[in-house]
Amino acid sequence: MLERFARHAYPVPVILVLAALGAGVAVGLATGGSFRNLADIHFRWPYLAIAGLLLQWMPVPHGWAHAAGVEFGLLVASYVMLLVFVLGNIRRPGMVVVAIGLLLNGIVIAANSGMPVTAAAVRSASGSPSFAAEVHKLNAQGGAKHRPAEPGDTALWLSDRFGIGKPIEGVFSIGDLFWLVGGAWVVAGLMRGPRRTSDSHAPAADEQVIALPDSATLQGPVAPVQPPRHPPEPA
Repeated sequence: MLERFARHAYPVPVILVLAALGAGVAVGLATGGSFRNLADIHFRWPYLAIAGLLLQWMPVPHGWAHAAGVEFGLLVASYVMLLVFVLGNIRRPGMVVVAIGLLLNGIVIAANSGMPVTAAAVRSASGSPSFAAEVHKLNAQGGAKHRPAEPGDTALWLSDRFGIGKPIEGVFSIGDLFWLVGGAWVVAGLMRGPRRTSDSHAPAADEQVIALPDSATLQGPVAPVQPPRHPPEPA
């Protein structure tokens, strides 16, 4: 799995992404959401999200003299675009959590010119028998996106230090957990639709409004006009 992980440079295993999306859909339906609300989705600057994801998957030949620098530059640009997109839509429920996850990943990547992967995470994901081979493949094919952790690396508590074996077989970081949870939250919020503002004059959804005619009967009887009283004349 780590060979496929390194070659395609997925940020996290696809199974975890699908699980987060499924959890968001389940929560959205359980809280009264509907798939129809997804048709009315409007994000600010969606092209930044598309461009950021494309940069994550852009292949860079390892035979280039400056391949490592190009990969690192593309990775940083990708995170900047994704973070700007998230900040532009920060009012949506869950986007704050997504922003925290991207920021945590960006910190460790910027500090180490790439995302370090700890040996413990590789062992947990691949198993002990194939540990050495998987580390070699990760070192040769991972590039700046994912590389074995080195003694001089910093902020390793933010790196890809968690591993899951079969059937997922992948590594991930604390930042990944944040944006996965935030992504599920965003999906659930989108399915519930926009919040309605309270209006004391607006009728409730189940309240029936009846227009009453303007009539004297409904307004009440009109008091008769009394003639003015004059004092009696003296005899």
